Amino acid sequence: MSSSIVQRAERLAIYAGIVAAIGLGLSAHVPSTATAQNSGAAPSGQVRIATADVLGLVDRMMATDRYTSAHQTQVQTLNKTLEPLQQELQALSARYQSLAPDNPERAEIEKAFGAKQQQLQEKNQDAVRQDQIFRSTQAAEAYQAVIAATDRTARELGYSHVIATRAPGTPVRAETLGGTLQELLARPLVRGDQGDDLTDRVATALLLPPVTKATPAPGDAGATPGAPGQGR
Repeated sequence: MSSSIVQRAERLAIYAGIVAAIGLGLSAHVPSTATAQNSGAAPSGQVRIATADVLGLVDRMMATDRYTSAHQTQVQTLNKTLEPLQQELQALSARYQSLAPDNPERAEIEKAFGAKQQQLQEKNQDAVRQDQIFRSTQAAEAYQAVIAATDRTARELGYSHVIATRAPGTPVRAETLGGTLQELLARPLVRGDQGDDLTDRVATALLLPPVTKATPAPGDAGATPGAPGQGR
């Protein structure tokens, strides 16, 4: 056998070894269907991507009794701080109505009423700010709980990465350009496998009740009847 034939055979053997190595490398990075269905930590270097409707899960947590009850208590506390000024305004109004149109005391009452009304508006604005801070704190707490549960679930199922996105088919409900863009940016996934969506598993881990109606758009959970400035 000539030396050129031997060298060519050696090269072929080397190439075959490279192809085999590449094949093994690919099998280590592309999990089979059976692997995807089994739980367990992902091997080092393996990339497995899951998705989760994080905002939807936060909305669902905010709608639970734990958060709504605490918010209602906060609203009642804030509204009580407004009651003394409201009562003073009612008393001034009643006094004003009881006086004759030409009574000079009416002018003094009008002045006092305007000052009290300004105070009430300022206190109401402050109450609204406190209410927003309270709800923001609740949302941040719920978000951290959702992220922690999502991370645990992903690790248990062997996923290395999780993309936060909106559930497929969730409509865009914003009526302003800014709101619409925010909702669109919350949907980074263009195409994915429903089998890799962890939303339901995370909801179970968080002990959330099943969804019985459409998930509210971000911010809807914060609108509660009787909030400061809306009356009781």
